[in-house]
Amino acid sequence: MNFGTLLKRIEINKRFYLNLYFTVGTIVMLSIFVFYAEVLRRQATRSAKVVPDLVSNFMYYSGRENFESILAHYILREIIANISYPIIITDVAHIPIFWKNIDVDENTYWDELTHEEQAKTIRRLDRMREKGHFIPLHNVDESYVFGYTFFEDSLIMRRLKQMPYVEAAVVILFMSFGILGIILLKRYEQRMIWVGLAKETAHQLGTPISSLIGWIDFLKIKIGDNPQSEELLPLLDDMTIDVELLKKVASRFGKVGSVVELHPEHIDIVINNSIEYFQKRLPHLNNEITIHYESKNPDTVLMLDMELMQWAIENIIKNSIDAMIHKSGSIRLTSYRHEKKFIIIIKDEGKGINKSILERIFEPGVTSKKRGWGLGLSLTKRIIEDYHQGKIRALDTTEEKGATFEITLYLNPDH
Repeated sequence: MNFGTLLKRIEINKRFYLNLYFTVGTIVMLSIFVFYAEVLRRQATRSAKVVPDLVSNFMYYSGRENFESILAHYILREIIANISYPIIITDVAHIPIFWKNIDVDENTYWDELTHEEQAKTIRRLDRMREKGHFIPLHNVDESYVFGYTFFEDSLIMRRLKQMPYVEAAVVILFMSFGILGIILLKRYEQRMIWVGLAKETAHQLGTPISSLIGWIDFLKIKIGDNPQSEELLPLLDDMTIDVELLKKVASRFGKVGSVVELHPEHIDIVINNSIEYFQKRLPHLNNEITIHYESKNPDTVLMLDMELMQWAIENIIKNSIDAMIHKSGSIRLTSYRHEKKFIIIIKDEGKGINKSILERIFEPGVTSKKRGWGLGLSLTKRIIEDYHQGKIRALDTTEEKGATFEITLYLNPDH
């Protein structure tokens, strides 16, 4: 798959998943709201039937001799018994004579309650009074009050009050997951773009590198009998070394996004190879920079992809050299074991890392250099964390006083 096709597929997949999420999510959210409203409607309908039933029974029994007894029995049996919310009926002095749904025995007289139960009932009654939830009980001509009915909101009223908050919470949750999904898709998109770019780079480098190898072999044959071959052959050998380096770079880029097999390797060899690579080139870059390595646990064996791990360490050293390109100083590498971990510290004396980008330094495209794509540390993080299940972080860094990176790798249980 070429790079252009990869970008198109990423864009199509992103649109598909976003549309799927918001479409399905909206349907589910609306279904929940409709179901919730329907439940409340049914409860409200049942509550609303109380008054018509009471009027109907009042009219039906109004002509009988024992009307008051029948009506009182109906109210106690059909209305009071089915109340699902807290209620306290008191006399005119606010002494409870009946209560329900307040976690106090309803079949006990007030004087028979314990002190704790009476105190609990009074506290509940005071809360109802503070909210204004009470109804005076008048005689027929409303000439005097003989008691009060205190109550709290019914279940349906509490749910109605909660409904706007529930809806707001569901919408916020839905939008939060949507935003999180967009962020994750964006990160996936960036990751796939860099992976695709790396593979495309490896693919594009393959053909010219193969041609260069062929041309070098051809030149070696042509100048084999030339009297000046002693001078030219070393040059061709140097060219061969550079072409092999290009092959290694192409191989590294080709491994990005691929399944990598890890093998037992001596980590000191990997670190020393990385240092040796730059020490040969320091005279051309800056001969006032020195690189030092101290290994406190030599001969440590880890499960590694040697080529990728060397690339990761080279990226950090290269950043350190770039940060010291106009000044002298040292780059110090230290490695040691700590419990089941192998720690590598890389510290330079360069210009440090700006605090504005310190937290994003491992993100693709983030760089403090005037030139560069900001891929080095991003690839390093991917190599360390994705392929080797380790960790990398920037430690204390001060502008103009250098930067420090810490790589943590986990020891092979067999070593």
